[in-house]
Amino acid sequence: MAVKPALREAVPPYFAPRNVSSSLTPEALVAEFLLRWLHYLGGITWIGLLYYFNFVQGPFMAEADPAAKSTATQKLLPRHCVGSVAARS
Repeated sequence: MAVKPALREAVPPYFAPRNVSSSLTPEALVAEFLLRWLHYLGGITWIGLLYYFNFVQGPFMAEADPAAKSTATQKLLPRHCVGSVAARS
């Protein structure tokens, strides 16, 4: 089934089919593969950190005594917040 020209133009370029075998060198294909998997693993890591902060660290901080909470805050939060503080500066 052929795609109508008007529909083909409406498709975003990243969804458009391409002839990979002729357009990219083998090195570019390997780089694309590695970057896609790095992006995939980065997403899994991001979701894992969200679960950690929401379901593990949050309840711990609510139940911890003040000394433990202070120590955890001094050691964990600066490492976690480095990116957000640098982005605000």
